[in-house]
Amino acid sequence: RFDGIEPVPYVGARWRYMMALLTWNLRLTERVRWYSDVGWESKSSIDLERPVGETLFLRSSGRVNWFEDEEGLFYSTSLRLYQSLGRRQLLTYEWSNSYETQPEDRLKQVRLRLRWAQRFIREWLLLELAPQVAWREDDDYETALGFLVRLEFGFGTQPRLSNPRARR
Repeated sequence: RFDGIEPVPYVGARWRYMMALLTWNLRLTERVRWYSDVGWESKSSIDLERPVGETLFLRSSGRVNWFEDEEGLFYSTSLRLYQSLGRRQLLTYEWSNSYETQPEDRLKQVRLRLRWAQRFIREWLLLELAPQVAWREDDDYETALGFLVRLEFGFGTQPRLSNPRARR
């Protein structure tokens, strides 16, 4: 990665394990990296997921992040419902909560987001539009509206619609 124009070398490893639990899948992931400018970081996650009917997929996630150069832990919970609108379109309904443990354990942000993704023109071109509403501690939990526009080009592979069913 780059910090301004300076390259920042890093090395890391990722471990992922998935197992079936009756009608749910459980996925555990651990990613550890060392960056030359900020030191070590660890990102751990647990996901529970399952299909719901023919066009829906539900995922509940928990994440814990630790950074050597920062105090405390940063963790989050999220719930996502993916709705397939055909082979080229996907809707995702998201609710996420973000927390910090320092200087005290507290809720930092609540966010609701609706994502619409569409492959267009070519299979390797993906457009994503996502309105959102958030309540952040830094803004005294006042309502903050946002809108994400993402254009993704896939070279060598086609960009995924982030449809969990497609990864089976």
